[in-house]
Amino acid sequence: MRTQELVKQATEGGATPLDVLVKNMRYYDMMADATQERMQGLTGIERRELAKEVLGYTQLAKDYATCAAPYIHPKLNATTVDAKMQIVTQEAALKELS
Repeated sequence: MRTQELVKQATEGGATPLDVLVKNMRYYDMMADATQERMQGLTGIERRELAKEVLGYTQLAKDYATCAAPYIHPKLNATTVDAKMQIVTQEAALKELS
């Protein structure tokens, strides 16, 4: 199958793969926030169990964010700099200014 056909099939159903990644990232981030709110006032085992849930949700949100990031923030290409430097002593610079 050609690439153009694959792209067309992936986008015809409404949500693109990137849409799904971002949606899941936001969902798990929201679940982590909501679970943290439920932790307020709890102590002991209940608080510890909810803290584990928060960590799980946060990890899932991070995983989806990591997958989506290259499509949203492309890597910069390496560049070469062709610069010529002239080393000037402080005395020479001061002399040039006067």
